Amino acid sequence: MGGGLISGVLVDGNGDFNGSLFSCFAPFPIMWGLTSIFLFATYGALYLNIRVPLLSQQQLLPLLQKLQQRALRLWIPSFVLFGIMSLWTLFTYLREHSLILLAIITVVALILMLITRMHMRKGHELLAFFCWAMFLLVVVALFLGFIFPYLAPPSLTIFNASSSEKTLTTMLFIVLLAFPAVIVYTVWIYRVFTKRISVKEGGRI
Repeated sequence: MGGGLISGVLVDGNGDFNGSLFSCFAPFPIMWGLTSIFLFATYGALYLNIRVPLLSQQQLLPLLQKLQQRALRLWIPSFVLFGIMSLWTLFTYLREHSLILLAIITVVALILMLITRMHMRKGHELLAFFCWAMFLLVVVALFLGFIFPYLAPPSLTIFNASSSEKTLTTMLFIVLLAFPAVIVYTVWIYRVFTKRISVKEGGRI
């Protein structure tokens, strides 16, 4: 989605959408989607590292080492993909933006990735998790810098941006049916992930 926002939306002279479903599957947004998968997979792996209780780390040492190795392996494609996509974005979709400002934000993001790697190697799980969280915030700032002020063309209005009445009605029923399931799932996930990994459960992961 972020890649699609940066590359823009095809509209005609009246501000109406002039693309198709396949215009969303261009190489640029697909590659940004793949990059996002690795970035958040690494974030999830770092989160699992800090869920191992400190008092049980000796009993869970094999599990902790396995989680650390997974995080380190995920970091490599995350760093490579983010570096490639950042350069691709800077030199293709710069428009009237400030190259220096966006380049500085990109460098800060890469430095945070390297600092995270350093803490991962030293076994500082909490610091690595915190640095990666800061990195993701910098990535969001980078996206905002690229799409501002081109998120929507000036000719776009609420009338030609909205879906048809039939589509809105269909989406209303979908939301009414799916919303309770989303609430139940969110509560269940929250309860599961607030618990630390116990020695008893250590062999299950």
